[in-house]
Amino acid sequence: MKLSSALAIASTFAGYMDLRKGEFDIDDSVLFGSAAREAKNPNDVDVMLIHHNVALGGLPAFRREDGHQNNFQRFLKLRDLLVSEGYPDLGTLMAAPGIRPALERTILNVVYLDGRFFDEPDYREKVVGSCSDPNFFHNALGEGYIWNSKTEKFDIPVRDKYSIS
Repeated sequence: MKLSSALAIASTFAGYMDLRKGEFDIDDSVLFGSAAREAKNPNDVDVMLIHHNVALGGLPAFRREDGHQNNFQRFLKLRDLLVSEGYPDLGTLMAAPGIRPALERTILNVVYLDGRFFDEPDYREKVVGSCSDPNFFHNALGEGYIWNSKTEKFDIPVRDKYSIS
């Protein structure tokens, strides 16, 4: 996949979520991984939603070990969970250009991080300890860029807004 295609998928997803931040208790969308590093041909698109959403807080990271064949199946589970908790239906996101195929082909990967990670050391330690890669969050956030609704780009370094030490 070309970098421009990866960025288009990430931008479509983040733009959608940005318009609905208040509805879903989303603080920020962060691009990380190979697309954030501007790899010439990234394999996938990694986006982290930083949130204060009770329903998202109860989710597993939705890794491949969860029995789902692709991220579209994971998305359907997420959509149903959100609706059951009184949040709006995310179904219209599927109509956005490139999102459904990116989920079906497991190109778009979404990670959910409760905002408590930055404010509560005990919570951060618990989250980091439960991850198979103890450096995952430090690396992802260290290289990540936050979606900027004014420029409609991922151009705010995570370090400029959040303490990740």
